[in-house]
Amino acid sequence: MILLIVCALLAQAQTRQQMGGVYYAYPAPQKPVSMKAPEGYTAFYVSHYGRHGSRWLPSDSRYTWVNHHFDDETNLTPLGKKVKGWLTQVWENAKGNGGKLTKLGEKQHRGIADRMARNFPQIFAKGNHVQARSSVVDRCAKSMLAFTDELRQLQPSLDMDVKTDSADMAWIAYTSPEVKALENRTHIVAKVSPDRFLHQLFKDITKVDDPIKLMSEIHTIASSIQDVGLNFKSYPRQIEKGLYGLFTDEEFKAFYDANNLRMTICNGEYPTNERIPARSAISLWENVEAEADKALASDRPSATLRFGHDTSLYRLYSLMNMFFARPDACCDTDAKMASCKKESDAMDVVVPMAANLQLVFYKKKQWDRAYPESNVLVRILCNERNVGELNLNAYIYNDDIEDMAGNYLSLIYHSTPTRHVESFFFVFCFEKKKKKKKDKKNSVYN
Repeated sequence: MILLIVCALLAQAQTRQQMGGVYYAYPAPQKPVSMKAPEGYTAFYVSHYGRHGSRWLPSDSRYTWVNHHFDDETNLTPLGKKVKGWLTQVWENAKGNGGKLTKLGEKQHRGIADRMARNFPQIFAKGNHVQARSSVVDRCAKSMLAFTDELRQLQPSLDMDVKTDSADMAWIAYTSPEVKALENRTHIVAKVSPDRFLHQLFKDITKVDDPIKLMSEIHTIASSIQDVGLNFKSYPRQIEKGLYGLFTDEEFKAFYDANNLRMTICNGEYPTNERIPARSAISLWENVEAEADKALASDRPSATLRFGHDTSLYRLYSLMNMFFARPDACCDTDAKMASCKKESDAMDVVVPMAANLQLVFYKKKQWDRAYPESNVLVRILCNERNVGELNLNAYIYNDDIEDMAGNYLSLIYHSTPTRHVESFFFVFCFEKKKKKKKDKKNSVYN
């Protein structure tokens, strides 16, 4: 199960860059992950959703709000004056770029595209269809263009359908009214005193408008250097190291923990959020279903690529039950329970910059009518890591290949409880359209 990966990673010492959470630059696989098809099968479809690549902070105003605290040099300590210089350099690089994709963000998506095409050459072969859609937000559209341009360079003869359309926002980046209400009532504050931090920068800390907010925003700017560094003439290591150095380990982790908890409550699986985030992902999941249905009805391999946001991807994971904030979901012994116990998911693991979900469909070379449930397998990749090897199995069942074009997909959950583990797997079932769909009262959507 994928949460075992999360627990294993959390057990390792985390770097300051990792504790940037959603600002953690995409951790591309250091070693090739085996994508060899199961014996007797061939890959024929990839269904993908990717977060945009590394970016600047969402708006210029985030930088200017921090910088105005350093306008009065008579209130700055010697270190405060040095920090003002660092923040000025960061602002000069960021000015006019709030929310935009950085050079690293483009590079990340080109790298993912390159590895995807090389892992599944039969899908990205001459003449095969690739559909790509993105959120209307500029960084998402630019991520899509970088990705698809890389595919074109690798295989110029692909049949590419690339489009950004506001009509697609109803599923590719949908936020339901109940999610917005959940966000408005969720107020998580880092469990830390700002006094030590502020005294090293300001002579009179009472002049600081909002101490915790200022500390949090400097944490964010420090975390984002890894995302914007390639846009400097040379990587600003001194600035990055200096801003990190303003925080003790406990202070830095306090903001990391607070950000993780807020994201988990508003977008993940959490005991008190009533699965509100999961319901917000239904329209996205329905698009995944519909496009998979089309692909399975075709004789040619194909791919569907989607480019959106961390919150949308995380909510999709929530609908699929792929991450859990509950400690008992990842721990099968008391020792593991103690070491893995946590309130929230780790955003550097779940949705770093350029995070992506890939559902890779494999079709049996010789159709087996005696055991139709074995004819199509689905490998699940999160950030290009293989989840399928961790007891998260997926199958597609079809009892009549000739009727495939007239079928639809429905998601069914199964669980096998053990002492501390709920092992979930997915079954994508084909059913004739003339059959009535299951009552949604009994479906996963509720």
